[in-house]
Amino acid sequence: MPAGRPQTANGSSPLKSPKKRGTINLSNDVEQMMLDQQHNMQMTISEKEIELERLKTTVFSLNGKCVIVDDHVEDVRTATYRFNDSEAQRGKLQIHIVETSKKVQLDNTAHTDYQNDLIEEINSLKSQIETMRVEHHQALLRKDQECE
Repeated sequence: MPAGRPQTANGSSPLKSPKKRGTINLSNDVEQMMLDQQHNMQMTISEKEIELERLKTTVFSLNGKCVIVDDHVEDVRTATYRFNDSEAQRGKLQIHIVETSKKVQLDNTAHTDYQNDLIEEINSLKSQIETMRVEHHQALLRKDQECE
């Protein structure tokens, strides 16, 4: 037995009464409860930190996907602008082709008319030349007949 503190029959110190022992036990219970609560709070904080990290990762991932979606939206805008511009240019080209086609038809008609006029004039000149040959030939024949 250690010296210094006298023991009672039940093995407890005579300085500690049952009331003090209850207070000590209560104090130990409160301290243990506080330690348990502190441990639970630390676990909760750890769980919350893990959840926060998971949410940060999720947000980062979603931001990356948003950037991709924004790029796709911009690509669609660009493609739509190019398509609309292309359609406008195609429409202008179609109008130009129709106008050019009409002009070519008018020019072709004018050239055909001019060609027909020239052919008629050539035929008329051929006819006049033939008439003049015949008249010249008849004149020569008459002259020969007169000279005879």
